[in-house]
Order: sequence, then C-alpha cells, then structure tokens
Amino acid sequence: MGMYPDYGFESSAADAMESAAGGVFGVMFGFILLFYLLMFAFAITSYVLTAMSTYKIAKRRGIHHAWMAWVPVCDMWVLGSISDQYQYYAKQRVRKRRKVLLGLVLGILGAFVLMIAVLVGMVIGAESGATTAILGGSVALVVLLYFAVIGLTIALAVFEYIALYDVFASCDPGNAVLYLVLSILLGVVLPFFLFACRNKDLGMPPRQARPEPAQIPEENPTVFVPQEPVETPESPSAEE
Repeated sequence: MGMYPDYGFESSAADAMESAAGGVFGVMFGFILLFYLLMFAFAITSYVLTAMSTYKIAKRRGIHHAWMAWVPVCDMWVLGSISDQYQYYAKQRVRKRRKVLLGLVLGILGAFVLMIAVLVGMVIGAESGATTAILGGSVALVVLLYFAVIGLTIALAVFEYIALYDVFASCDPGNAVLYLVLSILLGVVLPFFLFACRNKDLGMPPRQARPEPAQIPEENPTVFVPQEPVETPESPSAEE
C-alpha cells in the first residue's frame, strides 16, 4: 500500500484525457469524411454539368453520336467533333482533333495498363527467382512507360484546351479567351462555363450559310465555300 490513500484522481484524469482525445479524433474524422463527401459530390456535379452541356451543344449542331458525351473516354471524341465542326464552318479549316483527343486518351490508358502489368510481372518474377538483368529491364520499361504517360497527359491537356477554346468561341466568342484562361487557372469553373454556353451559337455562321460537303451551289456567292477540299466522310457533321 502507498503512503497516501488512492481517491481515484489519477484514473479519473486519465479517463478525461482519453475521452477528450476521442472527441478530438471524432471531430477530425467527421471533418475528413465531410471533406471527401463534398469532393465526391462536386466531382459528380462537374461530370453531369460537363456531359450535359457537351451533349446539348453536339445534339443541337447535328454531331453524330452526341450521347457519347456521357461516356468517359468517348466524351473526348464529342468534344473534338464540336471543335472540328467549328473550324470547318467558321474558319474554313479541316481538323481532326476528335481523333487526336481519342487517340491520346487511349494511349494513356494503354501505357498505364501496360505499366501495371509490368509491375505485377516484376513481383511475380522476383518471387520466382528471375535474373537481375530481367528485373532491371522491367524497371527501365516501367520508368519509360511512366514518362510516356506524363508526356501523353500533357499533350492531351494541350489539345483539350485547344478544343475547349473552339467550343467557347463557337458559343460565346466575346468571352472565349476569358473562359479558357480561367478554366486553365481554376479548373473547377470549367463545367459552369460550359453549362453557361450550352444554349449559345454566337460564333457559328447562320445555318443557311453552312454548306453540305457534297452539295455546294457554286452559282451562289453568298454561300460559304471551304477553301480546302473536304471529303464527305471526314466532315464533322457526317461522321459515323
């Protein structure tokens, strides 16, 4: 027995400290959970606004398979198609940004999947006693694929912003530069800019001035005639 009687002060203080610590961790966990829930809700909202806006623009302008705006990866094709159509009708230029965007996305996915497969193979090879040369070659391949993914991602961002500028210019040319710069600096505003532009065609020529690739009346000088030859299958308004 100790010199002084135990009145339970020490155990009470320890219980109070433990309860306070539990309360602090509970509050921290609640804030973290709320943060991730808000991030998830914003991600869903951004996806819906972007897909809805891109779909509505593409559908109104006669882009084939506009529904693909709701499908990840395929939405790049629709975005590029809107850009190509604007370049064709308003700038008299033939572009294939829809193919570039889709190709870059598929390239990123392919390189990433291959990198994961090589990493899994390295683990299996290490457990089965693979030689140092094989493991070293696998490491070099992973590093190469990693930098390939980074390069393709940068290229995708560049072409995506180019296509977005065409979308903004076709909808609201007076604010296209502002929308693009703010979208680059503050990515969270991009879905709202697209949503604000979804019903506008201020940068597109009137419909009566938009010729069909195979039916351009040469005797009518008021009809817009592209300076570059355009093949019908490659026309943004006639894609499959």
